[in-house]
Amino acid sequence: MEEPLQTIHSFSREAGQAYIIDEGIPCANCRKTFMDFTVIVYLENCNHMVCKDCLTESINLQYPDSCCPMNDCDKKLYEAEIR
Repeated sequence: MEEPLQTIHSFSREAGQAYIIDEGIPCANCRKTFMDFTVIVYLENCNHMVCKDCLTESINLQYPDSCCPMNDCDKKLYEAEIR
């Protein structure tokens, strides 16, 4: 018996994984999974996907030299990502 096709919502270039819409999208930093895709931000400079809470916390701690919230990533955030 064949498995039904699943809809792919987003693609992570960093991990090379496709996330299935039924499972939500995990934050790369806190690892929480979100079904509301408006709380996940794709960081263009480093290709990480993080939730707005992790991003806001990182910006508040590092501003004006804000970087990706991932501990092993030192890529700077774009101004649009900070807003």
